[in-house]
Amino acid sequence: MTFHLEPPTDDALPENTRLQCLEDLAGHTIAAIIDDCAGPKAGGNETLFVTETGCWIVLEPNGDWDSAHIFIKRGHDFPDTETVADYASADQLLQAGLITQAQRDHLRAEEERKEAARKERRAAALREELERLEGKA
Repeated sequence: MTFHLEPPTDDALPENTRLQCLEDLAGHTIAAIIDDCAGPKAGGNETLFVTETGCWIVLEPNGDWDSAHIFIKRGHDFPDTETVADYASADQLLQAGLITQAQRDHLRAEEERKEAARKERRAAALREELERLEGKA
C-alpha cells in the first residue's frame, strides 16, 4: 500500500488530537502502533496509530480475505471528548511506551472503578427484574 501525502505547509503539526483521515498523518512520525485495541470503545479488531505529537487515528479492517477493506473508525462523540485510552487499554499503552507504570496503575484503577459500577448497575437491574418476576408468581 502506498500513500502519497503532502506535509502541511505551515510546519505546525497538531498535538493530542484525533486525526480524521489518513492525509492528516502527513508530516507526523508514528510513535506507536497498537493492534487489537482493548479499550472500552474498541471492538477488538482495530489498530491504533499514535504519532510523536500525541495525535492518533483508529483503523478498522472490514471484509474477508477476498475483499478486505480498511476504514477510518470515526468517533461517535465530539472529537475532543475521546482519548487514546478509549481505544487502548492501560496495559496496551504501557506496553507501547506511551505511559509510565504509575500512569498505568492510575488508569487501571479507573477502569476497575468503572467496571465495578457497571456490574453494580447490572446486578441492581437483575435484582429488580427478579423481584418483578417473583411478584407475578
